[in-house]
Amino acid sequence: MRTMVKKLINNYLNRNIVYQLILVALIFCVYSYSWNYPIFDEWDDYIYILDNKHLTFSFSNILYWFTHTCHRCYLPFTMFSYMIDYSVWGLNSFGYHLQNICWHIVTVLVLYNCFSLFKIRLWLIFFMCLIFAVHPQRVESVVWLSERKDVLCAAFYFLSIYFYIKNRDTKFSYLAFLFFIISMLSKPMAVSLPIILLLYEFYRRGCGNHIVRGPCSVVRGQKSKIQHSTFKIKHQVIIRAFSVFRGYFIKLWPYFLVLFLFIPISIISQQDFNYIDNKVTFYERVYTVFFNVYWYIKETLFSTKLNPLYPTVKLFYSVIQVSAFYVAGLIIVIILFYKNRRLFIYSVLPVILCFVSSLLPVVGLMRLGVTDHADRYSYIPSVFIWFGVGGILTYFLGQVNYHKNKYKSSFYNSILFNKKLIFIVLTVYSSVLIINNIKYQWHWKNKFRLFDFSVKSVPSSYLALIYLIEMEYGRKNYPIVMKLSDKLRSEYGLDSLAVYYQSLVMYQFDREAAMKSLVRIEPELRKGVKFEASHMRYKNLLRYIISGYDSQGNAYKTLEYVEKMLSLPQLNNFMRLNCFGLKAFYMKKYQESIFWYTKALTVKPDNTFVLEKLALCRKQET
Repeated sequence: MRTMVKKLINNYLNRNIVYQLILVALIFCVYSYSWNYPIFDEWDDYIYILDNKHLTFSFSNILYWFTHTCHRCYLPFTMFSYMIDYSVWGLNSFGYHLQNICWHIVTVLVLYNCFSLFKIRLWLIFFMCLIFAVHPQRVESVVWLSERKDVLCAAFYFLSIYFYIKNRDTKFSYLAFLFFIISMLSKPMAVSLPIILLLYEFYRRGCGNHIVRGPCSVVRGQKSKIQHSTFKIKHQVIIRAFSVFRGYFIKLWPYFLVLFLFIPISIISQQDFNYIDNKVTFYERVYTVFFNVYWYIKETLFSTKLNPLYPTVKLFYSVIQVSAFYVAGLIIVIILFYKNRRLFIYSVLPVILCFVSSLLPVVGLMRLGVTDHADRYSYIPSVFIWFGVGGILTYFLGQVNYHKNKYKSSFYNSILFNKKLIFIVLTVYSSVLIINNIKYQWHWKNKFRLFDFSVKSVPSSYLALIYLIEMEYGRKNYPIVMKLSDKLRSEYGLDSLAVYYQSLVMYQFDREAAMKSLVRIEPELRKGVKFEASHMRYKNLLRYIISGYDSQGNAYKTLEYVEKMLSLPQLNNFMRLNCFGLKAFYMKKYQESIFWYTKALTVKPDNTFVLEKLALCRKQET
């Protein structure tokens, strides 16, 4: 008997190791396709890596990331991971991609071990983890270096859950709590974890004999005994509920304390988006929430139209599909509830609530910039969908085995829940996902290919079109810039932006006409100056206007727009010194102008504009 048990344990452990090794090998094979992709010199990579002056290891930089945000997110631990890459690899993109892939592998392996704690069949756990790992939705989080925060946050998020469940019988798991804090320091998306742990406790209580039951029978006519029994039952239920609540509070209050401390930090970090939120009506926001829940489930199960930048959700967008989804979902819930209430309340409902809770930070209650949903936001929530699928398949396969004799010759037993059929379907499904994953990775080769793909997607986002226009302008493909600007006007109604890009092209050939257009749209572009991309465009517009008026020798107008430039927040040092020098020049304070221009040359020694102005100032002085 002992040798038999030992053999079974060895087989179980060996299967576990083999499955996990296959997962690691497949993930490396799939994502090795993109691990030599470059760091984008625009988009978020520019902020997180290329133009980041705080990536060298030092006490001051470590302290800096604990006290500052990066791109409106508080994520010091993520920034420390970039610091490790920078110290080892410099700006070699391979090391950065390698770390992203490694954290993704850690997440998948932790998920495998988490799922194993819930008695899901091992081969189903393998498939659920494989599907999660190679799903095309993961490309954005793994391949895009700026989304290191997704894989890092998820790894510690699920490590916290794993150790919490493993140490469920202890009073408090310090390791689980530590991993939760690290997860929060990696990305604020981890705010849902205390709720997930609370739902686990609810599930755990429901799996045991914790329901207070009344007497099996009551003799008719004994009214006082009935009343006494009812009172006793109610009293026991109240005591039990209080005891359970106290147990939850003792185990989870530190998690909720950390959660409440981080919520204001996240809100303050995102305050730059407030002006965008004001443009969204209450009804649009409510519909966006309902649409997003539908969209994340649909794209997780049937990924169809991937896009790095999805358009914002409009009121009643895809209303028929959304309505059908919720009606079907309600019918399924009612059937499950009446079929097996206990199973629904303590197993199905907690999984549904886990998915919704993990989605809350990105579901659309708060507008996240100019996007309502994105593939990267599904990284943590999609886990609960695949966990639910694995649990459902395990349950039905178990039911078929339990009623083997009863359903032996039935269609229900032989076709729908046939183990071989499920294995074949999951194998084919995983293979399709791997092919689509590699295809989608191809579009992330460089920023031009990525935004060109995004613009050609249906429906497309105006933001992708703006990025593509700016890249084409940088390449001096002026006819294409004019054509894409017309599309910006005709399809999205963004007249001011269309005029802005067309004026930049016109500036190369007809400076006077371009100046008139830029001056006309200046008040409109100034409205969005709080937002980073709009701030850059407005600053660029002022630069062209100042340059135009300066070339005309118009002192009054030059000084007017120089003052507007100096009033901008986050103006870089060179531009500020240049503006001070130009302002002093037109106020005929040549000595002061020489002082500012000399300081500007220490930042950019070969700048021709500054050198010319400096020569003019010295000429005027003599």
